[in-house]
Amino acid sequence: MVSRHVGIFSRDGESCYSWLVTYLLTFLAVGDVHPVYITNNNYHSVRENIALCNFAILYHTKRRGRVNITDVTDSLYEDELNMLSRLLGKEKVIVVIDDLDDSGSVAKDTILQNQPSIKRLTKDLFLFSVQDKQYINVDNHGVMTDKLNPIKQLIKRPANPSERAPINIPINQEPLYPTHNRQQNGNIQRNKKTIMVGLGVIVIIIVIIILSITLSKSG
Repeated sequence: MVSRHVGIFSRDGESCYSWLVTYLLTFLAVGDVHPVYITNNNYHSVRENIALCNFAILYHTKRRGRVNITDVTDSLYEDELNMLSRLLGKEKVIVVIDDLDDSGSVAKDTILQNQPSIKRLTKDLFLFSVQDKQYINVDNHGVMTDKLNPIKQLIKRPANPSERAPINIPINQEPLYPTHNRQQNGNIQRNKKTIMVGLGVIVIIIVIIILSITLSKSG
């Protein structure tokens, strides 16, 4: 069996998801679990860590107060989610949201409806409530086992040639922050148009001056 290197990408500390790391390390197909802490200015570091993994989990805890992964005001993971999906392929990326009051199917459907990029960019969304985690060490047929087993199946799932291949972009060719880069490109295009209009006006003025001098001399 091919060993899987699983990365857990989050703005939350490793202590928040230590239970998930412990579970994954009991799974023989997982060679290692690589926690990656996300900040506002370590985009390149995150990208380099993605290259070390062949499966990724984007983790978020509602201890922060909101479930704001992407597509909403003050979303926390919009750029990172796009990068994970682009580099690994959506089949190798999942989202885990932890410490919820409700982790049922209705809550999941609501999140996917309000934040559709999760479904578009990842294989699946997994929800865990505070109450769910009370069953972590109960038995092999408990609530948590039923929720965690699908993650295990996705991790050990062999690559399918028909799946979209990851896109490997050299680090020195990728913008530091894609969203900001799009804004910068727009500003450059507007500046180019302004310069061209200015040059056109200057040419017209020069032509008028030359014509005026020519007419004055002929008169």
